[in-house]
Amino acid sequence: MSKAQLVPDPPSPGHSSYLTGDDGYDASETVALTGGYTRQEERVLTRKLDLHILPIIFLLYAVAFLDRSNIGNAYTAGMKTELRISSSQYQWLLTIYYITYLVLDTRSSYAVLSPKVLGTTMPLAWGLTSMLQAAAFNWQGLMVARFFLGVFEASFIPGIALFLSYFYPRYQYGLRFGIYVSAAALASSFAGALAYGIVHALHLTVLLRRLLFIVEGLPTVLLVPVVYLLLPNSIKGCGFLTPRERDLAQLRLRSSNSTEGDKQRKDEGGSGGIEWSQVLLSLCDPINYLSAAIFFIMNVTYGSLPVYLPTILNDAGFSSINAQGRCLSAPPYLAAWMSAIGFMFLSDRLRHRGLFVSFFSAMGGTGYVVLATCRGPWVRYGAIFLVAVSSHPQHKRTISNGYLSWLSNNQVKESQRGAGLALFGVIGQCGPILGVRLYPASEKPYYVRGSVSL
Repeated sequence: MSKAQLVPDPPSPGHSSYLTGDDGYDASETVALTGGYTRQEERVLTRKLDLHILPIIFLLYAVAFLDRSNIGNAYTAGMKTELRISSSQYQWLLTIYYITYLVLDTRSSYAVLSPKVLGTTMPLAWGLTSMLQAAAFNWQGLMVARFFLGVFEASFIPGIALFLSYFYPRYQYGLRFGIYVSAAALASSFAGALAYGIVHALHLTVLLRRLLFIVEGLPTVLLVPVVYLLLPNSIKGCGFLTPRERDLAQLRLRSSNSTEGDKQRKDEGGSGGIEWSQVLLSLCDPINYLSAAIFFIMNVTYGSLPVYLPTILNDAGFSSINAQGRCLSAPPYLAAWMSAIGFMFLSDRLRHRGLFVSFFSAMGGTGYVVLATCRGPWVRYGAIFLVAVSSHPQHKRTISNGYLSWLSNNQVKESQRGAGLALFGVIGQCGPILGVRLYPASEKPYYVRGSVSL
């Protein structure tokens, strides 16, 4: 066992699943196992990790996105009238979340606290905070709730990029992270459908926004015991793996990230402290700033759509109280989620991502041109499909297989990696701050300048 190692293995022309990257990695990066391990054992290991880790983090991101964006449905469900919130005040409710989220983007907290601790305390905190928004009786109360919502989500969600690198080698990382972040589109679709159901069943406008906050925050709280019981801290903590599989998993990680600085991180799941010299080295790397700038541009579009879609539909002529508008907000996100999943698998299988990214970029641009120039409500609704479908696959794949996975896997040590990811998130998360301010009430019902800007 001590002589086991990973060595390059040329593609086998008779095995199509190997050539197409059936386990989520390119054939050119596949490795053969010697010293008693077989490739079938590696496939079994990968499937076990996928089945035990991906569903948990997928659900965590889904409920987090649901809790951060439910204010959009609540705003058109009576909150605007009940609390007398102006357009400018609503923009600040959106902005305060992203300010705290980017300032307190603590990906390096995974070097200090275990994922299980963060994965139980932080979701419980932000789930309760989301539900407590129902008790707010003025704008100031909502501002406090949104502030703490950003604090708690920033303490856990951004670090998932680092967490996944505790279990997957770099050639399997991108697809898994892409699946994780695709939960945002599905959560947005669920939020629209849930809001439709509540509004359709009840006709008490004053209670609607309160029920939305409570019902959409409850799944987060209910998920906490599941996370505590099932989320592992590291490979050593994976009780669902046999000792032989744990040895194989650690061997893969050491081979994929072969620096000594990674050894402790991979074996122990972080908690090795922060090396400030590595943090400084990461802050001086120009590549980190370039990647963060591109993330910023993508986030301008991505951050504005979920919270403003109900308002755009309402101003386009679809009533917010008779539930038609909220019912219509669900299909674009469902289509976005389906296209994101399809995009990830097709681009990996064909090993050609530039064409897909260009296609979805053109689609999004077309959608915004239609929103800026057309006045018919159903034509504008079709344009929303184009915008939603384009923003999610492009956003997810660009991050997962491009900049974010590159940053996570190519920084030498954990502290350097955590600082690079934090810089990426802090600058990139400034994008939504701009995005949520592109749709002031003075521009309704068509929001021409906002659409042209995007």
